[in-house]
Amino acid sequence: MNRYLVNIQALRGVAASLVVLSHLGVVEAKYGGDTILPGETILGFSGVDLFFVISGFIMVHVTRGDFGAPRKAGAFLFSRFTRIYPLYWLVSLFLIVVWLRWPDMVFASATGSPDLIKSLALWPESRPPLLAVGWTLIHELYFYLVFAAMLLAPRRWLPALLALWMGAVTLGALAGLGGVSPELAIVFHPLTLEFVLGAAAALIFHALPGEKRAGAAILALGVAAFCAALIYAGANWPGAFPDHWARALLFGPPGALIVYGLAAMEHRGRAAPAWSGVFGDWSYALYLTHVLTLSALGRLWAPVATGGAIDNIAALIILSAAAIAASAAAHILAEKPMLHVTRTLRRRIFGRKPAWRGAGAP
Repeated sequence: MNRYLVNIQALRGVAASLVVLSHLGVVEAKYGGDTILPGETILGFSGVDLFFVISGFIMVHVTRGDFGAPRKAGAFLFSRFTRIYPLYWLVSLFLIVVWLRWPDMVFASATGSPDLIKSLALWPESRPPLLAVGWTLIHELYFYLVFAAMLLAPRRWLPALLALWMGAVTLGALAGLGGVSPELAIVFHPLTLEFVLGAAAALIFHALPGEKRAGAAILALGVAAFCAALIYAGANWPGAFPDHWARALLFGPPGALIVYGLAAMEHRGRAAPAWSGVFGDWSYALYLTHVLTLSALGRLWAPVATGGAIDNIAALIILSAAAIAASAAAHILAEKPMLHVTRTLRRRIFGRKPAWRGAGAP
């Protein structure tokens, strides 16, 4: 079975677009004078939840032949770290230069100065890293470390290990251990449920014979449940976004259904057009760069913003196009060359190249 799934890669593009939409609403409210986007754009943060579910699914999907060998666990971590850090460091270093020269332009809403070493290392701390969207990458790295430890065991143990992991997270969260330190806040965070649900969806996907994978029906159910979760969140957290258990329970199960349905549909020959995966290829660069692009252009917009909807429509189109263009440039000019280097190094060290180019963080 092909380990590269066009449908899932296209979903990554959708997830990144949802996050961009949420920040478009924030930028318009801050710089546009008036707004045409509804406050519900904040619900676009649900794209992060899709990313976490996708990560769980893909980790199981691409490593199904890699269990029980320490060398393969090492190769997995090398692949994941070199997927996450190089572009993140590049964007963070650019942000550090701006922050040192114009500190009020970077993350001014937070109190105190960030710990640059912890920010670059993606080490948990009491505030988000300098590149604020990196908070999700801290969770991803935690997922990868735990999953790499699971790779040391036989694959037949994986369902039990996932259940034990989620049980430990639940008990620790209920006991309040997440409040002891920033590190334990990640270890016992309920968002781990989304990764585990994605992994469980992959286990079910591979356990069922192809003719029993009801892709379209499961996808429709997942989309309906996801829309219902958005409506419920909008009604119960107006102007905000649910967090912790509410977030995980609202968006984790629908996300798992969506990812499973898309994978099953592709296995049955109903794959999205190949070009749809391109935006997914750009999704990590889009995720890392879009806030910088939107904020910079928002500051240029503010002095010329006028009343009425016309300038807002024009500005939002320009901001969206610029965010996409910047992500494409970052992917083509920086991310792809860096990935080529790290994959070459990985082949030399571990003897084979990564299984799936899209497996990675948001």
